[in-house]
Amino acid sequence: MPRFTDADVNLINRACRLIQTEAAALFVAHSPWTSEKESKEWKAKYDRYLREARDLAELRGRLRAHVAEQHPQPAPLREPGNG
Repeated sequence: MPRFTDADVNLINRACRLIQTEAAALFVAHSPWTSEKESKEWKAKYDRYLREARDLAELRGRLRAHVAEQHPQPAPLREPGNG
């Protein structure tokens, strides 16, 4: 199995942010949506960006969990006489 790192998670974060920024720009530039063909096309593109950002966020969560499994944290040290 490949080894993933925090850099891989950060790459997904950046991609997700870029897509969300593009979606926000589409929203500002083209909403409110109307029943015209061009408006429907912009709305479809906006919706696709939102789905892609949501899917990347889910992938980020799975990858974070995988990275955490690869690098388990050591147990906290106990103070002498307390255990």
